[in-house]
Amino acid sequence: MGNVKVKISYESAAAWFFITWFSGGLIRIVCRRLLGLAGLSEFYILAADTVIYIPLILTLIFRIKAKKMPGSILRFATLYTVAAVLFTVTLAVHPDYLQYYTRHTYGVWDSVFRPDNGALWACLAVFCSENSKVLKRNMKLAAILLFFYSTYQFMGAGSRGYWQILDYQGRTAAQSYNLGFGYSVMFCALIFFSLFLKEHRIWQGILGICSFIMALVGGSRGCLLVFLIFVILYTIKELTTVTLKKKILILLAALSGYILIQFSLDHISSVLSGLNLRTVEMLVNGSIAEDNGRDAIYQLAREAIAHVPLLGYGTFGDRQFIAPYYYWGYSHNLFLELIIDFGRILGLAIFVFLIWKCVQALLKAEGDQSSILCILISVNVKLFLSDTFWGYPQFWMLVVYVFFIFPREQGQTRRFIRSTGIKIVKKRGVNRI
Repeated sequence: MGNVKVKISYESAAAWFFITWFSGGLIRIVCRRLLGLAGLSEFYILAADTVIYIPLILTLIFRIKAKKMPGSILRFATLYTVAAVLFTVTLAVHPDYLQYYTRHTYGVWDSVFRPDNGALWACLAVFCSENSKVLKRNMKLAAILLFFYSTYQFMGAGSRGYWQILDYQGRTAAQSYNLGFGYSVMFCALIFFSLFLKEHRIWQGILGICSFIMALVGGSRGCLLVFLIFVILYTIKELTTVTLKKKILILLAALSGYILIQFSLDHISSVLSGLNLRTVEMLVNGSIAEDNGRDAIYQLAREAIAHVPLLGYGTFGDRQFIAPYYYWGYSHNLFLELIIDFGRILGLAIFVFLIWKCVQALLKAEGDQSSILCILISVNVKLFLSDTFWGYPQFWMLVVYVFFIFPREQGQTRRFIRSTGIKIVKKRGVNRI
């Protein structure tokens, strides 16, 4: 028999890393079940990490042997090191933060730095994707596995009749919905919907609808806002690229839909109210905008900001003010958290610069770039209602994309145009070369 040679390219290894990292929950379950059959379930985390990181490790070995370290790895290492330094310096200045850094689930290691779960590792997944076309493909493949994992979670909660969560006192409790689950599966829904709108494949639309329904049933009301922002952004981008005739048709369709909903509102409310779903009930009875305790959290954050030092309270700075009342400890608002962590001047500058870069990228984006930005910007709406940017993978995906991937692609396009002498002419909202 001849020798069988297996070649692993950087691109294929990076793709598998992206897919498996975002499907870590499913991989951990499979590893735990399989190892449990052999009585080795305590090693399932190690086994899952091996599955996730072995393609990347092999690629690094090959690149080091070739004396060529990929820039994506170096950029990630730099970002990871900067974050580690920030946390280390903060702890040196505020040793009392240790109790918040070492907490289970919401601590620094579990939510920020841990390889198989920490949000910063999402940066590496995007860095290694290199360009928008590859990133969108990887997101599609990851969404498929994440959909199966979400379905498994959804069915488990359905059979139990409740979701297991940590309440505001840090105790395990039963609840009718799971905030984290809703946003996670809505991320899948947006990916599938964006694919369906471009490729028109039935299975994409079906998975998108199924994901949306699971988010509506098992998630929080914030998921609806994420979906609404996606629809608005996607529609705006479409209106800038189609002909005047199609713009008029889109606007007429939107107006017709709005009028139809207004005339059928009573009937729709009657049907929805019979579904016995938390989010739907809040929408029907007009309580969808209730603060649900967030006003109290925001007040604690504002009180902290009133006395914030010039450079802020450091990383996880809001925990000392909020955690004594709400176990999670974070501000539930990206703007407030940045101000508390980095101070009024630097925190505001970071916030404004991030928003400006997102708007700038969205205005210039085309094709796959538009889809990716609409998805990532929409899911980050969550950070104005819940969670912490330090532990939210999609936030770091957006940061890497708008500051590294998108600008590089724009630069490559400009260099290509200059080298070929091609002129781009705008005609009826369509780019013509």
